[in-house]
Amino acid sequence: MSIVNSLVTQIDALSSEVESNLQSEDLERCPELLDKRQLLLEKLAATIDDTDMKAFVQYQEFLLSIKARDNTSRDAIIKQQTLLLSQSDQQSKTKKAINAYNKFSD
Repeated sequence: MSIVNSLVTQIDALSSEVESNLQSEDLERCPELLDKRQLLLEKLAATIDDTDMKAFVQYQEFLLSIKARDNTSRDAIIKQQTLLLSQSDQQSKTKKAINAYNKFSD
């Protein structure tokens, strides 16, 4: 297996692990995994030979696939964040209502 194929496999595995953690709402390891993936992406970029057009096109396609996956993950995180903010807002309103009710019941 070539170094490029090895890096692509590792990057793909890290991306899958990040996506899995996001789906299970286990966000703690995501920054560490994304940092590792970034280092591998940089190593891959340094490995690609610009004169080999076939390899360069495959590299571009791979990066576009990573971008698409990241966009999907980002959208899921934004949706989750919006839900959490909404729940927090609702909790705050409920707490204010309970406090107001408690003032009148004393």
